[in-house]
Amino acid sequence: MARLNEGDVAALRFLPEVLRRAGYVDTFAVHGALHVRFDRVEQHLGAVPEPLRTLVRLFMLGAPVAAAAARTALPTELCAALLRLGVLVEADGQLSTAGLSLVPLLGQLAFVPRQTGTTLLEEEFVLAARVTPPPGARCLSLCAAHGLAALRCATLASRVVAVEINPILVGCIELTFALNSLEDRAQVREGDLYAALAADERFDYAVAETPVMPFPPALVSPAAAADDDGAAVFRRVLGELPRVLAPDGWAQILASSVGDETGPHLAAELARRAGELGLRIVTTVPARIPLDPRSELFELLASGSAAAYNLDEGDVRERLRTNFATRNVKYLYSMVLTLHPASDRHAPRSTRMAHFVPSGGFWFR
Repeated sequence: MARLNEGDVAALRFLPEVLRRAGYVDTFAVHGALHVRFDRVEQHLGAVPEPLRTLVRLFMLGAPVAAAAARTALPTELCAALLRLGVLVEADGQLSTAGLSLVPLLGQLAFVPRQTGTTLLEEEFVLAARVTPPPGARCLSLCAAHGLAALRCATLASRVVAVEINPILVGCIELTFALNSLEDRAQVREGDLYAALAADERFDYAVAETPVMPFPPALVSPAAAADDDGAAVFRRVLGELPRVLAPDGWAQILASSVGDETGPHLAAELARRAGELGLRIVTTVPARIPLDPRSELFELLASGSAAAYNLDEGDVRERLRTNFATRNVKYLYSMVLTLHPASDRHAPRSTRMAHFVPSGGFWFR
């Protein structure tokens, strides 16, 4: 994608209005707020009138459309700006978004890499929908991913810094900030967590979504460190958090942990680290999913890992089974953490609440 210039930004800002007036946001909402299945949207396109059908195929589904139809659905200057930016590409008489989708979120729109089947944004949507920064706050979004949490923070914040290591996602976040007229107070930095921050930067509010499938990478990747249990990113986010929080600052983290019948394996570590870091941590556990070798999640993990690393699926399944048996892994627990500096030394540093149906799955489905 090309760098944004003033003229292109002005044109880009008109895109949300075009889509809203055409019914794009309502078409998205018909299929769900947090876990839209794009294949089902495709099945029901026949009920959508033109030119909205063209806009849905182009921006929601990331599918190519006839260039003439796209230029009918979009104002000329806007279409030209999107082509200059590389958001749209033209080939063989067709326009496409070059692997991007445009998703609505609580009154705003965000560019994300093209999704397939059930959207991969479920956890990020949930986190973005619940972030609650204080009005006028200085906000930090770590593991920014598609930038949805940073986008929501920017509606109330005086300043937002989003940190993401993936350069493709960095480009998406830059487009999203410009699309929503937020680039003056929202900034994205490409980097590895806290390394992207200046030593003296402090924030009133921080938010992070750490990996939702915290399994030992060495089970599926020979290049992974043998002692990495899958929670390394979460520990790094937690460990340096006190350094970047203002004295009255606080944070929200969406994470997960494998565990057994007694709860997440990370629970005891969280209680210990709360005292070491001088933090008060409230952990809400809204869901757990069975992870024994007969469970659907176990099969998905084994088949997905084997395909991703070009490994034998039977071998991966046996590695997972052995590891989980050794570590007494029975479930994958979702965790939502609220953290702030502990001012009262007599108050409990770590509190855990469980709000789940024992046989349930992700709580937001």
